[in-house]
Amino acid sequence: MDKVCSTPWPLQNASFTYCIELSERVKKPLIIHCVRAHAEVLQLKKVLKARQPWIFHGFDKNLATAQMILNAGAFLSLGSSLFRENHPSAEVLSMVPRNQFFLETDISAWTIHQVYERAAKLRG
Repeated sequence: MDKVCSTPWPLQNASFTYCIELSERVKKPLIIHCVRAHAEVLQLKKVLKARQPWIFHGFDKNLATAQMILNAGAFLSLGSSLFRENHPSAEVLSMVPRNQFFLETDISAWTIHQVYERAAKLRG
């Protein structure tokens, strides 16, 4: 779900709803690409009563958004944003329970080993 891309919102919504239903039917986690639509995405989770794990990949938002996602029982996946100076991801990583986050590289220049080292340093 991406409010910045050119794909019309109703089409994104219909496609995402299909993905949610498929995730529930096959009992597999749902990896979510979300740009400026976190509240809307979480509303769909609530309305559709989704039970499978949801993982917000490439998470690089603030603590309030992270808390909203975590309170909904979803997971965060963090990566390259951990290397940005004074970025909220460091604060998010320091507060997220260790059983509610993943680490990733996505398309960054950082290796997964470097991401884990950075996360370990930030978490203390």
